[in-house]
Amino acid sequence: MKKRLESRLLSLLLISALLAASLPALGEAVPEAVTARSWRSEYGTVVTFSPNGAGVITDPDGKTYELTWTYQNGVLEYYYSVKVEMFGGQFDYKLSKTLLYSEENGIPSLSGEGDRKGTAVAYLLPVDVYDQVKAGFDAALSPYAAALGEEIDLGFVRFTVKEVRSLLEVTSKAGGTGMAAVAGKRYICLVGSIENTGVNEINLENIAGRLTLDGDRVFTITAGRAETANGMMEKLGPSDKGTLYVHVQVPEKDASSFSSLSFVMALNEGLGSCPAFAGAADFAFEYVLSGEQAQAAGKLPEKEVTWFKESPALIRPDSFVDVRQSATSTSSSNGKTTRISYTFTPQTAAGALEMLNTYAEKLKEYGYTVQQSGGTLKITYQKKALATVTVEDGKLKFDVIPGNENLKRPEKQEQKKRFSFGK
Repeated sequence: MKKRLESRLLSLLLISALLAASLPALGEAVPEAVTARSWRSEYGTVVTFSPNGAGVITDPDGKTYELTWTYQNGVLEYYYSVKVEMFGGQFDYKLSKTLLYSEENGIPSLSGEGDRKGTAVAYLLPVDVYDQVKAGFDAALSPYAAALGEEIDLGFVRFTVKEVRSLLEVTSKAGGTGMAAVAGKRYICLVGSIENTGVNEINLENIAGRLTLDGDRVFTITAGRAETANGMMEKLGPSDKGTLYVHVQVPEKDASSFSSLSFVMALNEGLGSCPAFAGAADFAFEYVLSGEQAQAAGKLPEKEVTWFKESPALIRPDSFVDVRQSATSTSSSNGKTTRISYTFTPQTAAGALEMLNTYAEKLKEYGYTVQQSGGTLKITYQKKALATVTVEDGKLKFDVIPGNENLKRPEKQEQKKRFSFGK
């Protein structure tokens, strides 16, 4: 009996030891500043950690995301999810951040694990001291005055910024990780060439900096990308090269009216970490434009007429209005296509109905027959029905009719000149 009790007691002790080893330390003191203050990043995101292990992220546009967090051995981890539109539906995309808590001269900070002080996209400071710390870094900023077309060689990377351009998206037909501006905003980008001249992979997401319009409107760099033969890439391996895009997302009202701009591009040695502020970077370069150059940078590129591949005589809406294709699907039966559908999402502040109206008017210039009733548009060409477009949930939904693959494409019709015979 005694041996059985001893055996059971030993088993219980072993189980307790295993459980203790698998659980985080209980009762570890969380620094008061973590929950007593709100935290801000250079990107304008504000994070609040509640004592109960919950919290809230508020992005620069005012959108909020609930989070959960844990703290152990000086490491704070938080988890949240965002809704991502893919394949015609919305999905929860789970994200997490790992941050180290530290204090310097009485000022606490949360920074990305493994990064040196003052680096990492995840670098957070208490809201109440953020401006003070940022002012110190801004005062230390002394960028190199670079010119468009000037080659910069840092040993680990070589790049040449050739122009500043406005875009609604930074994508490649070859695929890769692209970016699309949210509705009501656009990207202002540094565009040029880039080559990894070092022996290690470089991460273009570690490019930081800021854009200043007319000397007083300041926006933070979103990230960098390179368009290569394999598509739009965040990272480049040794000897890899491509077209460089360093982009800032700016509200339309700001992006479309300015007479001067300053674009500061900042990076650390090897692009192994991201500067929290341009003034904290190992290297900083400033590109300044004014007059006609600045005005040209604020204009979106001219649109090109493109066609639906399944219906080559039907012009796509992104030929005329600022929308992006967000979903497409095809149904078939017995080897024959029975339905083709597309969804286009507005990229600017203009609503879907306004864009539908513009699309209808432009189609008339090419000789299409359009019948519109509110948010529904029927498109016909040479007495053949091509598609029905409807406004649903703020988007343009296309039902493209199969069987028009051999229909000849229309050409834009010249407006007839009118002559008036005077007195």
